[in-house]
Amino acid sequence: MSNIKVCLDAGHYGKYNQSPAVETYYESDMNWKLHLMLKEELEKYGVEVITTRDDQQTDKPLFERGETSQGCDLFLSIHSNSSANGDVKETVDRPVAIVQLDGMGDELGQLLANCVARVMETKQAGQFYSRSGRRGEYYGVLRGAAAVGTMGILLEHSFHTNTRSTLWLLDDSNLRKLAVNEAKVIYDYFTERKEARTVDIQLKVLRKGENRGDPQIQNLQRILKDMGYYDMEVDGSFGGGTQRAVKAFQEDRAIDIDGIVGRETWIQLLTK
Repeated sequence: MSNIKVCLDAGHYGKYNQSPAVETYYESDMNWKLHLMLKEELEKYGVEVITTRDDQQTDKPLFERGETSQGCDLFLSIHSNSSANGDVKETVDRPVAIVQLDGMGDELGQLLANCVARVMETKQAGQFYSRSGRRGEYYGVLRGAAAVGTMGILLEHSFHTNTRSTLWLLDDSNLRKLAVNEAKVIYDYFTERKEARTVDIQLKVLRKGENRGDPQIQNLQRILKDMGYYDMEVDGSFGGGTQRAVKAFQEDRAIDIDGIVGRETWIQLLTK
């Protein structure tokens, strides 16, 4: 298991938000299909996934859907967007990630919006924003997620008031492409964050002159040796040979070449 837990929410229930551009499209149908596909793709990475509802016909209050994510790393609500008054707008197709007011989801929100734009080949770039209301978060699902301390994102998969986007989203093979790519973005994001936290907690900065027999220097030397940068004895002593190996590794990874094994160098070494 990856120790990552995600709560997926299919926006809306039943038959909801029929497209004015393509009458066979209902936003609720797409949301339901995509959130199940995304669940499958995330589980392939070992991610634990829960959903806010058991079936498409069952409604659940917005705040409660967000609250379902308690103990999760991410609450993600799946949607497609519509232009003002539901008018057909052939020029508007941007993917949008709506994030919480605290800014916690800004980075992942932009990554997911970019992912949707790339996969759907939208004309407009992906973007993220937050929206406040009288009770804090404007959107009830995000307010519910925030109440239990979960990063919440509402992801709009382009506009179902755009004919091209709507037809694209009606194709299940296209939804699978979205699921595959979004799952990778989510997994990579949280994996990197957890690895970074592990480095911060467990590994100290190492530099030339550290004492012989230090187990962390031995670990460093073994990693460098396995990667072909170090060909000397694994003795736990940070001498000139170890420093040269570190600098060579840093140069190859485009890290500052200072011969010091700090946070960024450790991350690169441990995610080789």
